[in-house]
Amino acid sequence: MTNNRLQILLDLNKDKPNDSFVNYALAKEYESQEEFNKAEEKFREIMTHDPDYVGLYYHFGKMLWKLGRDQESVEILDRGISVAERIGDKHALGELKQLRWEVGDDE
Repeated sequence: MTNNRLQILLDLNKDKPNDSFVNYALAKEYESQEEFNKAEEKFREIMTHDPDYVGLYYHFGKMLWKLGRDQESVEILDRGISVAERIGDKHALGELKQLRWEVGDDE
């Protein structure tokens, strides 16, 4: 079942390589299959092509945190907080700030 979902997403990605939702779904699918390098690649593609796609920051930051990459997680979450503030997405802002607080900062 998962392979079918992955193949569907890969096919969609061929047709729409810069579609943020397709790339996001692909990143989450890779993450669920523990293919973290591929997930990171897709999250970073979205950041390049659509930096205002605010949902990516929470999930990318959380994945990095789970992988023990706390400082990188903090950097992604801080970037997401800035985006959420700029575009006025209060819901995303609240979630990002909560996760940022959970991740903490050793500095």
